[in-house]
Amino acid sequence: MSLTSLNYDILSNICSLFKTRRSLLDLALTCRTLHSVIIPAFLYEQLEFPRRLYDSESLVRFQSFVHAIHAADSTAASAIRHIEVPNVECLRSFWTQSIPLMRNLCSIAVPEWFTPTEWLSPMPHLHTLSLQGCDDDCLEPLRELSGLRSLSIGLAYPIELTLDSALTVALLNSRGTLTKLSLTNFKWRLPTRSADLGELVWPNVVELSILDHAEDNSVMDFNLIHHFPSVHLFDCTENIRWDRPFSVPFLTRLLSLDAPFHLVTYARRIGAPLQRAVIYAPDKYVTLNSYLPPDIRSVTFDYGPKCTVHPFRQLEGLAAACHALTYLAVDCQYYYQLNLSHHITKESALQSLSKLSIECLFLTWPVRGGRARQEVRQLHMEEFAAYAFQFMPSLRFIALHSTYDHTTYWRRTIGADGTFLGYSQVLDEEGPDYLDYYEWRWRDQPECTAEMGEDA
Repeated sequence: MSLTSLNYDILSNICSLFKTRRSLLDLALTCRTLHSVIIPAFLYEQLEFPRRLYDSESLVRFQSFVHAIHAADSTAASAIRHIEVPNVECLRSFWTQSIPLMRNLCSIAVPEWFTPTEWLSPMPHLHTLSLQGCDDDCLEPLRELSGLRSLSIGLAYPIELTLDSALTVALLNSRGTLTKLSLTNFKWRLPTRSADLGELVWPNVVELSILDHAEDNSVMDFNLIHHFPSVHLFDCTENIRWDRPFSVPFLTRLLSLDAPFHLVTYARRIGAPLQRAVIYAPDKYVTLNSYLPPDIRSVTFDYGPKCTVHPFRQLEGLAAACHALTYLAVDCQYYYQLNLSHHITKESALQSLSKLSIECLFLTWPVRGGRARQEVRQLHMEEFAAYAFQFMPSLRFIALHSTYDHTTYWRRTIGADGTFLGYSQVLDEEGPDYLDYYEWRWRDQPECTAEMGEDA
């Protein structure tokens, strides 16, 4: 039986297994039957655009998408379910006219310049929303939303979150469905209980991010364990008060923590079962086992512009401190600015990391030197990737992020008998999915699944 002789439902199920637009497009071009199944239903279901749409070639390709959306009798717009609007302000008029046509949108992420947000109201299927860099006035249409599963709102300037706020109404309308929440530049002013609304609790939120970039150094004091009793993945900045009795039970439930160094250290001290951590490295050498649990599996070290700590020297003790580590990311894009008395190469760091069972490695590149030509830099990066696969037998995937804002990906190629056949470069479209898989792979482990399911 040939593939094209299968009925529409079976073909649709097969097509749903393809993860990249390029693979879907190649399949659609093979014959009319598959073309009619894939376009527009699958090819337009989830739209991802290049970060940059400034060059003429990218804009020409984008223009074909514009024609498909606005063509007479086109079903392309109604086929779109998920979209991330690219941060290209010159295309503002197109999106303003086009998004209202996408009546079946389930998720959308928009950049800071894309306002106003009146188009939100007539979207009955919307369950995932991300608005970044907007002002308070743009939040009014949120009052009409309900049943959201994931919500991320980042304001340009801080405001207070009170019972009569438009965002609060949307949160209350989604109390039973919301599982992911990210708030940036909000001052939490909600009580634990309201006479009219009862207990203000979001029982199903598992991932929570509370960020504040204001310069007034004000500290929020609210009962996280009461409002969000099921959170296991938490991201925050300095502005939350942690010396309250209810802070300890909240922190001791966390499996993932992206927070200032002192809070990660505190969570380690009180016994939080962390499986993932993002560490904003301190400006001095600190023993790794003083803040990293020995059984942690995913770690990201972020070395900021003011940090004078040698990143690879500190990693030399990682094998002794974290024996279960499988994902490691090192963001040290300012490393080349350090005035070092001795040179520690990434190659020597890899030799020390070879004692671990790391499956995925993410590094910034270059760590030393000035702006090299693209082809020379690419050659050096590929040589390093080959070196990493050679010295780290457990390594399955590596990503090298250029300080000039581009990431190149490679994966290990393994034969049917388990032998190492080499490595191959991964498409830019697929690379982030690999990183996401390995960084969060610990969530698929039975013990983590059981713990996160206790509150479901």
